[in-house]
Amino acid sequence: MGVLTAGCVGQPSPTETTADTSADTEYCGPTENGTTIPCDVAEHPPDIKFANHDTRTYEVSVTVTRNGTETVFTENMTATADSIRVFEDVAREPGVYTIDVSLGDGTTGTYDWTVGTEVLHGGTLVGIYITETGSVSITRLQVG
Repeated sequence: MGVLTAGCVGQPSPTETTADTSADTEYCGPTENGTTIPCDVAEHPPDIKFANHDTRTYEVSVTVTRNGTETVFTENMTATADSIRVFEDVAREPGVYTIDVSLGDGTTGTYDWTVGTEVLHGGTLVGIYITETGSVSITRLQVG
């Protein structure tokens, strides 16, 4: 006779915490008391979220440069209305990253993003948005 158990499927709510109890895996993220356990950026690189909030389709170029010299990420894409993308593992080590965004119509945006030695596990830390009026907005996101 088998045993049937029920449980949750999906992500825990922001106030819940699921710690990994295995000896060889570090858990990072929010704790029950509201503090965070940071993780090394090399182990859990932060992500960039992109969203087009306009009704128009755009040709978009995203380039990320580390410390003014090393291009670490390039993406050229067509962004349809209301499209969302996540660029994972963009910043793999500490440094100052410059995010340059250009649209096919000549609109641009630039953002300097300082990444320290620790970031939250799996966190999206920068958002790139095409606004409803077609401008580019790049902002640091609150995580954790």
